[in-house]
Amino acid sequence: MFFCTVPSLHRSDIHVILDFIPNYTSNQSAWFQASAADLEEYRNYYVWRDPANLEDYLEDPEGVEPIPPNNWVGGRSRLSTKRFPYVFALR
Repeated sequence: MFFCTVPSLHRSDIHVILDFIPNYTSNQSAWFQASAADLEEYRNYYVWRDPANLEDYLEDPEGVEPIPPNNWVGGRSRLSTKRFPYVFALR
């Protein structure tokens, strides 16, 4: 459908711009959920890292906020306490 529509738009002097985001998946994605649950088949679909202060966090999970495993800061990202990934595009 898309490839049929574009030539028609071009004939009408309408240009199409695609906003393509490679490697994006929502935290609601079935693949993400399966990987977060540590299911064997999906375990390596995402990169998972322990927080920088894992020992402190495990000793006192209520009182210690996990620290991301690096110094990268992103807009709507967060650190999950499931498997400690840095997660993007929260809904």
